Amino acid sequence: LILAHLDNAARQVEGRVNYVQYEAGSDQDSFHQRGIPAIALMWERAENLHQPSDTPDTIDMLMVPATGRVTALTLMTLADEP
Repeated sequence: LILAHLDNAARQVEGRVNYVQYEAGSDQDSFHQRGIPAIALMWERAENLHQPSDTPDTIDMLMVPATGRVTALTLMTLADEP
């Protein structure tokens, strides 16, 4: 359910979405361990993620508003679910 809404939102905002299989060792682990569905939103070119080079100056500032729009649209459409 969440992925369908996320897919719709991402296609409307960015025109594309790619799915990557969940791998342990990410920020959403604590949710998965408790059986709570969780997703991580990431854009291409996240080579610095969780590396010493993962500093604010490596953030793609053009993608920050798009991430916010995708998240907001996903939540808004989920809120309309019965």
